[in-house]
Amino acid sequence: MERVRRVLAVPEDYTVLFLQGGASLQFYMTALNILREGEKADYLVTGGWAQKALKEAARVGDASSIWGDSDSGFKSVPSDGDYSVRDDAVYLHYTSNNTLYGTQYHHLPDSAGKPRILDASSDIAGVPLDVGAHEIIYAGAQKNLGPSGVTLVILSPWAMSRVGENLPTMLDYNVHASKGSLFNTPNTFGVFVLDQVFKWLEENGGLEGSIARNRAKANLLYGELDRSDFWVPHAEMESRSGMNVTWRLANQDLEAVFLQEAEAAGLGGLKGHRSVGGIRASLYNGCPLESVVALVAFMQDFEIRNT
Repeated sequence: MERVRRVLAVPEDYTVLFLQGGASLQFYMTALNILREGEKADYLVTGGWAQKALKEAARVGDASSIWGDSDSGFKSVPSDGDYSVRDDAVYLHYTSNNTLYGTQYHHLPDSAGKPRILDASSDIAGVPLDVGAHEIIYAGAQKNLGPSGVTLVILSPWAMSRVGENLPTMLDYNVHASKGSLFNTPNTFGVFVLDQVFKWLEENGGLEGSIARNRAKANLLYGELDRSDFWVPHAEMESRSGMNVTWRLANQDLEAVFLQEAEAAGLGGLKGHRSVGGIRASLYNGCPLESVVALVAFMQDFEIRNT
């Protein structure tokens, strides 16, 4: 836990928890702990996970989408001024990186002075993060922090003070905080691996080193995608994700061939999410630069052979 605090520069008065249930449980748990009956919460809906977060929060209070990009195929994230936070909203929720569509915030969204709640599951410890600018940050470990089964939750004093009464025991942040994340038997192996991942991060340049490595990987791959109209990136340039790069082939009939040949070349996991299609390369912290170099070389050879 101390390594988490050091690497992410978590303020001393913030609470750090290791929970279970993934981000999917936090979609509901954040709203359940923070909202009172009839209260409002605003959501920036930039992809499928944000949609699910909104749906779960709506079970608790008046949760509303104040910006969404579904009609455009989730190709961008909003700029400040593209939305208005309701005057009586309790908080603003956003998802920093969108794995399905390959978009990502590269700025801290304007919350009009309202507390921010962040789902950072797919880019935590890989991009700049101002923990103190948020009241709750939650992240499933399985993308950047370790194996599935552990959820990192960081809560401000404000968030802890908002926790309601008579909540279901397992869904009460105060219960877990009072027991040091040991109220029920934790995923001990998952927590151990998460600790080792943060140890590795500390020994390899900390958060700054992680950011530099991830930018190098993303710049290399986007450079190839922009080099030729053989490839068609999905996300708008200013909203491109450094974690999940998504694209199509101009000739979509070649996509199945590309995926098959890539798999045979040892480049697996490139098929886009079933709800989106196309190609997706996930460049999480554990992905080495050498694998992106190999992918780009394969892409160049594939283009030559198919033009």
